[in-house]
Amino acid sequence: MISPRPSTRAFSRACALTAQAGRALARWSPRRWAVAAVAAAATALVVGVPTDVVPNPLFGRSIPVQWWNHPILVLTAVLAGLVIATYTGPGAPSRPGGPAASDRWAACCHCSPSAARCATRSCWSSSGPPAP
Repeated sequence: MISPRPSTRAFSRACALTAQAGRALARWSPRRWAVAAVAAAATALVVGVPTDVVPNPLFGRSIPVQWWNHPILVLTAVLAGLVIATYTGPGAPSRPGGPAASDRWAACCHCSPSAARCATRSCWSSSGPPAP
């Protein structure tokens, strides 16, 4: 028999995932939020100008803009900005080698259960391995 209402287990799982996403967004750096804002604005222009949802002299519409076109454009821009910001690094470089040098070393040597990966050159920064 199919239940017409979702189970309380599914609802509580959805609430937990939403809370987890909120905590992850709260840890974003100002740099990442700036990238999200710029990417959202760029997406709004790239999508809105050719579709003439954003009025401009270059493009025209034979069908008028509908009431729901603007909210969908905003939603598209916000979601695209958030996705693009996830490809941004965590923050400013912590040392001259940059975040890639120090983070890569820490990720493979301190978090990995296998210490054999620490000896690989792919974990070293451009200036060599950090001092133990």
